[in-house]
Amino acid sequence: MSAKFRLLAGVLALAMLAAGCTTAVPGTPMAGAQAPTGAARPSSTGRPGAPPEADKSSETVLALMKKIQETDICALHDQEFLKKFGPKVVSTNGPGFNGCAGIGGTPNAEHFWLFELVLGAPYEPKDRNKDKFEDVGGRKVYFPTISGTNDDTCHAKIQLGQTDFGAALRARMVPNTGKPAPWPERCQQAGAYLALLAPKLESPPARTAAAESKLLGKDPCAKKDQIVALYPEYQFQIMEYLNPYECRLRFAKGDEPVKLQVSVTWDRDDEPSLTSFGSQKVERLEMGGLTGIRRTSADSGRGGACFTSLTVKPGEKDVKFSAHLVQVEADVSMDFSKPATGKPVPPAPCGPVNQATELVLSGL
Repeated sequence: MSAKFRLLAGVLALAMLAAGCTTAVPGTPMAGAQAPTGAARPSSTGRPGAPPEADKSSETVLALMKKIQETDICALHDQEFLKKFGPKVVSTNGPGFNGCAGIGGTPNAEHFWLFELVLGAPYEPKDRNKDKFEDVGGRKVYFPTISGTNDDTCHAKIQLGQTDFGAALRARMVPNTGKPAPWPERCQQAGAYLALLAPKLESPPARTAAAESKLLGKDPCAKKDQIVALYPEYQFQIMEYLNPYECRLRFAKGDEPVKLQVSVTWDRDDEPSLTSFGSQKVERLEMGGLTGIRRTSADSGRGGACFTSLTVKPGEKDVKFSAHLVQVEADVSMDFSKPATGKPVPPAPCGPVNQATELVLSGL
């Protein structure tokens, strides 16, 4: 096995593992008190003293999502920093379309060093407020505590501007030819690297090379108005981003205790299968020259969902999470903020989901 292949194989096998830093971060981190960020937003529950609702839809958020969609995440890694850990530097896409792992090491050495970057993930006030932070080179870097982690790994985050989104880094000393071992400097190195990258992460440059997927650079909610028009019996409320490649449209239905959410996602995962759970029904689907699945579920008179997943680019042989997918889902559920009527709530019909999927595909 070549050194490069060993490095890449290790990263691909580890890229989706949950990990964190459970030991104390070097220094004296303080609880994450937040500076004022402008006008107060309404609370998530409407109750006095409740945390403010996260901003996922303002013009500032839309501009940030667009910048991230237009950048090359792997090009944001700093080659010189990664070379501190060895002369061999490689990168691999993922997790998702807004993530990329940078790797530094020496071929055939016992370990290599992984720095897995995810850009544009939600980082809400309620999470920042409980995370410890340090001032690293004039930059506030947060160190969330995540359970179930060994002492070779550290998680670090920064807030992107004054938004409720962040950049997350998972740093790990990964066994190559050797065995797992503690990495005492893990959080020091993770914090230093994230602080170094911060200016580029907040204002990422546009990609200059060709994108490796037709989904990159495309807004999953570009067809928002046409999708909203598919649900005339509902009242559109808001469009939200969960990350640069996943958006959600929220609807109400007059005074009825019913709500609808329509989600459009670009995903990097295994190709969809016919596996089902519980009351789900799964069938094969062909649309626009692509293959995939349609999955439906119902919740005994309390709503239900219709979901489509189509493969835009097949996965690589023996490589997990490498297929490129377009996914559309409509989910109808009860709105408990309104008085109950006792009437059953039917699941989301698949007709509008099929039409929404066709609209999304037409924009690729």
